[in-house]
Amino acid sequence: MAWKEDEEPTVDEAAKQLRQYEESLSSSLQACVSAVEKLSEKVHQLEENLSSSPPEPTSVQRPKENTWENHLPDHGVSPARLTLRKKNMPLKPFKYLLPETRFLHAGRLVYKFKIRYGSFKSASELDNTESTVKELEEAIRVILGNLDDLHPFSTDHFTVFPYLRKWERVSKMRFKHKNVHLSPYPYICIMYLELNSFQQNLSFGKEVHGDSYELVKRRNEMSESTEMEGNSEEEES
Repeated sequence: MAWKEDEEPTVDEAAKQLRQYEESLSSSLQACVSAVEKLSEKVHQLEENLSSSPPEPTSVQRPKENTWENHLPDHGVSPARLTLRKKNMPLKPFKYLLPETRFLHAGRLVYKFKIRYGSFKSASELDNTESTVKELEEAIRVILGNLDDLHPFSTDHFTVFPYLRKWERVSKMRFKHKNVHLSPYPYICIMYLELNSFQQNLSFGKEVHGDSYELVKRRNEMSESTEMEGNSEEEES
């Protein structure tokens, strides 16, 4: 029974309305308790089924071998492939004695390598042999493993001068491997090579005299600057 808003209910009417509210609330609570009890029974039954019959073991696929590989936009640079876990890292053939740029993908990073050579007048016997390729691959491995503390080092035939230079406009570069977006390493890895005759007494891992290192670095930077100016003139024309 309802009453008008402008009329005050009698005591009997108010008591009756209150009893109706209590009955409705009690009915709702009973429905909730019943639903909870049913859900609890289902959970208990599911636990018993799991304990009596353990799930069959699922087969785990072996992850693919970690590779350094790049799927890069066409910048006129041949992409390279480098396998990290193998002792010998298969790379595309080097343009031996010719300057070249390589992009290498490791993990979620893409590294830009610039390989430059010094005066190799007596290097004809090396050519682009398997041993030479292995030395260059090993040099790349050493550089990537020591990016925080680069020092010149030597292989059987080469003295390697590694250093980093800021990668200009790196924020505009976009790389992707399959469905994974990759981030470019913010520095270009410069790898300058001289024949070991340049430093006869240099042993593997031993730091080159600072004056020699700075001389090679300045000479290479001048070459890089000339190359960049030439590219700019071509773009303007």
